[in-house]
Formats: sequence, C-alpha cells, structure tokens
Amino acid sequence: MGGLGGLLIGLIILFFLMIYVKWLAPIMLLLIVLSAVMMYRNRKKRKKEEEFRRQQEIQARRDYEQRLLQSGIERIDVMKGEDFEEFLAVLLKNLGVQQVETTPKSKDFGADLILTNRAGKRVSVQAKRYERNVGVDAIQQVVASKGKYNTQDAWVITNQYFSKEAQELAKSNNVKLFNRDGLINLVLEAQKKEASETNEVENLQTTV
Repeated sequence: MGGLGGLLIGLIILFFLMIYVKWLAPIMLLLIVLSAVMMYRNRKKRKKEEEFRRQQEIQARRDYEQRLLQSGIERIDVMKGEDFEEFLAVLLKNLGVQQVETTPKSKDFGADLILTNRAGKRVSVQAKRYERNVGVDAIQQVVASKGKYNTQDAWVITNQYFSKEAQELAKSNNVKLFNRDGLINLVLEAQKKEASETNEVENLQTTV
C-alpha cells in the first residue's frame, strides 16, 4: 500500500510539473519509472529470499525426520526405563567404552550406569527415558552418585530435552548432558562404526 501511495503522489507531482515546468516533466517521469522498477525488483527479491528460507526449513525438517528414522528414536520413546538403561549400555560399549556396569535397579544412588575408559576414568550416567523435559532432580541425583561410586565425571542421557534450570545446574556442576539430539547422534555414530567394521570384515574375507 505504501508503494502504491508513493507512486500516486509521484504522478500528481508529475501532472503539475508538466503544466508549470515542462522541461522537468521527462526527468520526473524517468525517476518515477526507475522507482517503480526498483520497487518491483526489491519485492521480487524478498519473495525469492522468503521462498529460499522456506525451502531450507523444509529440507532441515526432512533431514531431521530422516535422522529420527535412522536412529530408531521412536522405538526408544516407547521403551521401559530398564530397557532404556540396557540399550544405553550396549550403545556405549559399541562406541568403544572399555567397561560399562549397571547399578542395582533399586537404590541406585543416582546412577544407572558406571563407565570406565581405558585410562581408568570413571563416569556416572543417569538414564532418563521420559515423555517430558528432564528437570533438576536428574542433575542432583547424578552429582550425588559421584561420591558413592567414586566417579570423576557425570552424564545424564535422555530421549527428551532438559529444562533451563537443569541446564544451568548441570553447567555449574560440570555435568555433561545428552538431550534427544545428542542421543540420536550417539546412535548414528554407533551405526556408522558398526557399518565400517562390517565392511572391514567383508574386505578381509574376500582377501583370504
């Protein structure tokens, strides 16, 4: 509407100039035409940029959905808590963790898994298969578990996301968080590693 109003005002000005100042009329006409062309080009450019952003958003959504399908996150979402813990134990072993211990199902003192790497460093892991965002309780629990299990680091892994308060508490206590996206990345990394090892075995078999 603003562009149309400006063009209308320009035409009115042009009309009076053509009457009283005839030599300015061609110049004003040229300026108005140039202005209209620039407005058209700018509008076309904005539409093109908006369409480009829309296509980017669509592609990003498709990529995310593909990652979900590849990771099997939907199966994880319906797991029981104990099954999720067992799944994480297998997943982390496949990713190269030297030793993965499961804690007692009751009275776990805030940790579901205890990881030990090749250097002997130990990590408490709290597994949360939730249908809602994870709050500060999970952070408090895993921090408390470090003394019980003599671990140096603490992680919380979930199929959901963390509340703002949980993120702040984790940051102040050096707790590493793996949210839904982080879990998907772990699964995809394990799948990639497994595929690479399978290819190596197949290549070895063909050379024997």
